[in-house]
Amino acid sequence: MFKFVAYLKFLWYSTNQHGVHSPFVYQFLTKCLYSKPKLHATKSYSIFLKSISYFKPKTIAIVGDDRALELAIKERYPKLKPNNSKTADLIYFKFWDYTDIGDLLSREKIENDTIFFLEDIHGSKYMENQWKKVILDTRISVSIDTFYCGIVSIRKEQVKEHFTLRV
Repeated sequence: MFKFVAYLKFLWYSTNQHGVHSPFVYQFLTKCLYSKPKLHATKSYSIFLKSISYFKPKTIAIVGDDRALELAIKERYPKLKPNNSKTADLIYFKFWDYTDIGDLLSREKIENDTIFFLEDIHGSKYMENQWKKVILDTRISVSIDTFYCGIVSIRKEQVKEHFTLRV
């Protein structure tokens, strides 16, 4: 029941590309998330796989055991080998907590333009509260709520903004 109510709230507050005033997010949304076919049955995996194609990262990481996502990456991007070191250009968190993200953001190895994908941000009241802590963190510049996953980025050249987008 919680997830259903969360989805209704998401639909009420969300927008499409016409409500986006950030060039970075607009390009990501229109050229990546809206323009390509679905790459996986799981919506959050599909978003991550499309993002790999769009951002062309040198390194990716999957935090939390997720064989299905690893196999999907290996099938589509055989040259990319996901690691679980929490240091990469694109980082996918299967199971996460704000303390994980807060600790990670405190490390010196996190580069500008590092992008984090946080699975199931509306899965429970607890996860929704953790998501709210992440988007309020001053080190995060861009946060995107797609309902299926949250996407956050450190972009020092951009003003802090949050987007709730239908994908």
